[in-house]
Amino acid sequence: MLNFKVQILSWIRKNPGIFLVQENKKEISLQEIYSQKELKIQLSKITDSEEKKNSLNPLETYLILLLDNASQLVLCQQGIAFPPDFTHSGELNLPNAVYCIKDINNFLHQLRHLALESDRRKEALELILILIALLDGAKKIGLQVQEETQEVEGILNLIEKSS
Repeated sequence: MLNFKVQILSWIRKNPGIFLVQENKKEISLQEIYSQKELKIQLSKITDSEEKKNSLNPLETYLILLLDNASQLVLCQQGIAFPPDFTHSGELNLPNAVYCIKDINNFLHQLRHLALESDRRKEALELILILIALLDGAKKIGLQVQEETQEVEGILNLIEKSS
């Protein structure tokens, strides 16, 4: 448990400007500066960790934390990243293994525009499935994404009413 704490804090110190940190014996609280999202990492819930080099930029690394609920979270230059959870969306063929809050915001931005175009309803519904998987992945690691979830549900309701 102590090694995970040291590893997390060391990675954050080597990568300033991404997170604000509060720590105690049993957990580390991170606030992602970009999104202001907070995540409490219970050190006892971490089962393994690995720091890897970014293949696109070998000077950067990211830290993978495996959790006892079979999920993982990644600390990276983009903030907190996580794999999609396909429990409610069904399996989707997505290009990346992990996504971050910035990705969710980009997909939401696209969805807002697609929802306004009645001839692009199918695209909007596909994007909703992607967002469901990403939001479920965020929830699985403990991120609070109720606001984003409500927005997706609201857009889905609008699409359903307009059809």
